[in-house]
Amino acid sequence: MIPDQLVKVTVSNQGKYFASLGYSNFKQGDVLEINWKDLPTNSNKVVTAICDNCKTSFTRCIQLLNKQNVHNCRSCARKHVGKLNRGNQWGFTSINSGENHPRWNPNKDSYLKYKADVARITRKQDLTLLENYDKPRGVCGTEGAYQLDHIVSIKYGYDNNMPAETIGNISNLQIIPWEENRTKSDKLLEEEN
Repeated sequence: MIPDQLVKVTVSNQGKYFASLGYSNFKQGDVLEINWKDLPTNSNKVVTAICDNCKTSFTRCIQLLNKQNVHNCRSCARKHVGKLNRGNQWGFTSINSGENHPRWNPNKDSYLKYKADVARITRKQDLTLLENYDKPRGVCGTEGAYQLDHIVSIKYGYDNNMPAETIGNISNLQIIPWEENRTKSDKLLEEEN
């Protein structure tokens, strides 16, 4: 609950807002005492509110108070956080998380481990032996950029139970222009679909 109270506001060059509410006889820079209800809903002006649970007073800005239906002090808000089942920022709750999630991948952990193993083995290879080693490397869209590519893809190696050592070996590596690498990725996606 927010009790009636007057709030001091300095009039800026936007004085038309207060004039439209019926306040008069002021100029830019004047300090007005207005009712908190006359403040814009997105105002950062701090007012005193009374906790709906424990009835103690606390201060908070109008903008935050307007976003809430229930006004709790910090200690009461902390008590009730665990009781609410609002889910995380994407709206997922424990009901649709983990194995119940629509995009659940039971092999995710083993695939990530395989991918990390391939990356570790790839880093140990002597890339100076590869053609185009001296070319500048970069991300897609960078003019003249080259990228390190696994001839047999990591995904293919995982799906076909190939050892990570084979996929990360120098014999399976090449340095190619980013456009060629992107085209290769697009072809693999088309084949999967």
